[in-house]
Amino acid sequence: MSELVYDLAGIGFGPANLALCIALHESEEAKLKNFSMVFLEMQPQFAWHPALLLPGAQLQVSPIKDLATMRDPTSAYSFLNFLHSQGRLAQYINREQTVPSRREWSAYLAWAAQRMDCYVRYSRKVVEIRPKEQNGKVAYLEVLAKNHITGEIETIRTRNITTAVGGFANVPSHFRSMYQWPPASPDAIPRVIHASTFLPQMERLDGFLQRQQHANSHEPLRLAIVGGGQSSAEMLCYLRDKFPRANLDMIVRASALVPSDDSPFVNSAAFDPESVTTFWESSAKARRAQLEEFRRTNYSVIRSDLLSQVYEMVYDQEIDYFDSYSPEKGMVRIMASTEISEAEKLEDGRIRIATYTTVGEKLVRSDTYDAIFLGTGFERAANTLPFVNTLADQFPLLSAEKARELRQRELDEDTDIEKLSNPDAARAKLRGITRDYRLVPSDPKRWRHDPSSVCALHPSVMQRIPQSRMGREGSRENSLASSRRDDSGYNSSSTLSSPPNSNKTNDQSLARGPTNLYLFGCNEYTHGLSDSLMSMVAHRAGVVSTSLLSATTGMSKH
Repeated sequence: MSELVYDLAGIGFGPANLALCIALHESEEAKLKNFSMVFLEMQPQFAWHPALLLPGAQLQVSPIKDLATMRDPTSAYSFLNFLHSQGRLAQYINREQTVPSRREWSAYLAWAAQRMDCYVRYSRKVVEIRPKEQNGKVAYLEVLAKNHITGEIETIRTRNITTAVGGFANVPSHFRSMYQWPPASPDAIPRVIHASTFLPQMERLDGFLQRQQHANSHEPLRLAIVGGGQSSAEMLCYLRDKFPRANLDMIVRASALVPSDDSPFVNSAAFDPESVTTFWESSAKARRAQLEEFRRTNYSVIRSDLLSQVYEMVYDQEIDYFDSYSPEKGMVRIMASTEISEAEKLEDGRIRIATYTTVGEKLVRSDTYDAIFLGTGFERAANTLPFVNTLADQFPLLSAEKARELRQRELDEDTDIEKLSNPDAARAKLRGITRDYRLVPSDPKRWRHDPSSVCALHPSVMQRIPQSRMGREGSRENSLASSRRDDSGYNSSSTLSSPPNSNKTNDQSLARGPTNLYLFGCNEYTHGLSDSLMSMVAHRAGVVSTSLLSATTGMSKH
């Protein structure tokens, strides 16, 4: 067997796997070990949320939390180095803004991704993952991917997989029968649009709405935005500018639009690298309480500057004035404390929505809209990934039913895990995933899996942990790192700096360590709110690259 078996195959090439690719590319240890990797991306080229690159939209995280800086401030793949390479560093500093525009951040990510092109296969949709056994143990994994260019199914063999495919549009049940992406035909006019496909869908809807507005000049367009978060507010402002005469309704469950909490103490508690370890070490009840407490940092909230813009828009329309030089404008209505009870598509294509208020006097309304825009977030659950079906019976977190059982069991037991001889192994077994993002199989022996080998925190992170915690965390995790061995007895240390994408024969690869499946972006319940956010990609890349390299021996010599 001479087929190449990679040390790592990454599924998806968004910021999470891109940051990991960069970390391994820059690693001197990976270079010495001839670590090989490939990443499979469904899109034809790198793109980061292209559907929401709206004019004026800003990043919602510090640009220092880029692809590399939190792992290695000297990395050549930092946002500041991007600005320097583009000749815009001084001009950026002169802006005196805390965050860049989303367009500039997208350009930065694309710049970094282009430099990693040798590791990526674009236009590849993963359809299945198959474990392959030798001598009763899983020796490697086969990833089947459809090449969108040729239509062929390609097979990639690998010891480790990292899945980072992002979220899927969360479409409320009332609208699922009306929502379709991709569109059924080139001529189809979308009437229900999710934020994740906003700009591409607007290209199709824009001309139709313009014609409708022109044909019925006496009856303005009616558009509804569902949801009270950042995406909803951005779509509202975009539609207000695009269709100034339209009447816009923003339907919100909460009693008011609220600002995101980006204060420093909250940011530190929820999004700093050491917060992941603190969260991981907490009980199930404590983690649930923290997720609820810090929801205001990320869910159904709006940046303060944009929130002020929306309020000014609503306030200004209350001023009674006459100005023959100003174009007529439609009304913007914030329908707070409002639930949707029913939605139906009418024969003329418009959509009727029935709503009722939940606070104060109960108001029941029925309104008809020309189009609906959903700012209703994303679903991020491991069991929703279609290509993991063949592994669902082997990894509890890949089964919806078994994942619920794990959570309930942890809540029921509520054991003081710190008193156990190996608390991290106990946590991993209870939760189905390790601190360093490896899924725990139902039968660890079959997968040569040791949940106790929890990856040590990257040194750059250890330096930032307060001394009061260093004694407890540093001694435990460093001792685990120093004693970690794979089946070959290899004892590793990690020095993170540019590996070649070298080929190896199958025999050589299978001697290089255990087989693992890493999961990114679906671990909010175990790793905290930052798991699916940009805040954590650089730190996690350091943790996971250390984990991968610790379990990988050097090339066999023949």
